Amino acid sequence: MRQFAVEQLEPAGERLATEVRAAEHFGLWAGRLAGHSEGAGSGPWVARALADADNLRAAMDTLRRQGRADCHLQLLVDTVALWYSAGLEAEGLRRLSGALEEASADAPARAMALTIRSWFTGPRDLDAALGLVEEAVALAREAGDEEALAVALAWLGDIARDQGTAQAANEEVLALADRLRGRTVRYSYAHPDALTSVTANHLAMHAQYRSVRSAIAWQERALAVARKSSDPRDVARDLAELASHHLLTGDLVRAVALFDQVRSRPDGRDGDFIALASAQLLRFTGRPVEAEEAARALIAEGLKSGRVVHAHKACCLLADLLLDRDEVREVDAVLREAEGMLADSPDLRHVTRIRARQARFMRLTGRFAEALEVLVETEKGLDSDALSPELQIWLVEHALLADEPEEARVWADRLERLSERTGVQVPPWERRLLDGLDI
Repeated sequence: MRQFAVEQLEPAGERLATEVRAAEHFGLWAGRLAGHSEGAGSGPWVARALADADNLRAAMDTLRRQGRADCHLQLLVDTVALWYSAGLEAEGLRRLSGALEEASADAPARAMALTIRSWFTGPRDLDAALGLVEEAVALAREAGDEEALAVALAWLGDIARDQGTAQAANEEVLALADRLRGRTVRYSYAHPDALTSVTANHLAMHAQYRSVRSAIAWQERALAVARKSSDPRDVARDLAELASHHLLTGDLVRAVALFDQVRSRPDGRDGDFIALASAQLLRFTGRPVEAEEAARALIAEGLKSGRVVHAHKACCLLADLLLDRDEVREVDAVLREAEGMLADSPDLRHVTRIRARQARFMRLTGRFAEALEVLVETEKGLDSDALSPELQIWLVEHALLADEPEEARVWADRLERLSERTGVQVPPWERRLLDGLDI
């Protein structure tokens, strides 16, 4: 239809004027989309954005050709739901990066655009993502833009390397959410309920391996807000998150009951998380074959969509399942695939996931000295106060590789103390490995 319109308008000399009017029309519509891309009633808006994706692209291209750089940047910010929901993060990042270079230094959308660019950058380059969001925070503070500031701080509270920075950012977001309550906000993800929900999620995530009880309390708050907003996507994600926290406590009955309430699996990143949580649940409930099938499906989908972080985590889960049954032939290939997915990322957390499992693989293949060397490297990316799966593997492998029973007991006791302090129960597959030791 667009090509036909060009053929009809070109001879009459009306093509350019029509393209400009169309760009302005879709720019106005995108401004409304920005206020309805999350929360109750967002489904039809996101569906319309997906249906009009090519029209929106054409509007962006027209604004850019016309030199209307600030309007071009605003349109990209307003259509962020399109890039996430359609699995088009790579295109969104490319377009946003170019628009930021061309827009003026004081463009109204710059702070929000920097935060969104940081969202897209974070999975592959955490250092760059931190730099972008810190710039967004500074710009928003200077401009007195509390919407942009709250959204930037919410993301900083998610990705900050140290606990203190994350905690301070999340606390400020909660205060800003209170100040924004009752105001009209341009962006749905700056709505006070959305800010409260995402911040509660972040606080739960930061607490999950340090104090699972605190994580559950924060996740229950996030779920309550999601249910209030009636967004089924958020409710599904928060139910899956809460189920995952209960898995850490060993309460399978509660975890299964919560997951039974997940009625839908949304597209995009939330859907990936729910699929990964479902695969973990299958493992915990003694259904390893189904868990393996789910992990392989998530890897394939993540690679297809470009959402490689969840594919990377699914590779680690698949490696765990193969290692559980001493099926080592495929493990090396799976770990190498996971390593390659985020090879350019300097985020030590990704590397640590691989190293912990490589150490186990090496022990199982009789390469004990190499396993110990990898454990030394693994420690660099571990938080000794958070009983993560990687720290569990690290402690258990040290116990299994110990020369004397007394040394093995030291490692096992350290694991038990951390489990008691954090509330994270040592899962049965790790227990079985320790039970085989004479300590």
